[in-house]
Amino acid sequence: KKLFFDIDNKQIQILEIHGQKTIDVKFIDDLRIKYPKIKFQDVSSKFILNLSHLKKILSISINADKNNILLSNKIETDILMRFAITLQISNAISSVGIKPTSNFILIAIGNKNSFASMYSELSPLCVNLFLKNNDLFLKKHFNISKKHIDTVYSKTPLEDILVEKASILI
Repeated sequence: KKLFFDIDNKQIQILEIHGQKTIDVKFIDDLRIKYPKIKFQDVSSKFILNLSHLKKILSISINADKNNILLSNKIETDILMRFAITLQISNAISSVGIKPTSNFILIAIGNKNSFASMYSELSPLCVNLFLKNNDLFLKKHFNISKKHIDTVYSKTPLEDILVEKASILI
């Protein structure tokens, strides 16, 4: 139900939150107020292919932050834009942002001490990570054809195409 990993000395916790009518943008805003030492972002579960895809996009954003080349002023927004594969913040929010009744991945960047109290509060809302296969949805949403996938020499062509598109946003 939760995952911990490090990218470039940043500690990251991942949770998948079960969508409910009462959960909306205010949910994330409240978490940011309650846990000011943690940076939060939510991404619709449909837009994350698997753990490897998630880690690669996060590492692009963390690297961009480290080198002062974020797509926006905040790493949280950069992450959202890269999963949406767009330079428009409003498009990123409307497509991959939190929606009531839809599951989403909560990305928390901070330190493990802060994560413990956050997880104890959120654990009743959590579901197992990456249960759904989002291949078809992602191919359709980003207009990725079978021909395009067949041209990529890789064991994970869809993931590689998505990461490449996210990395070349300028």
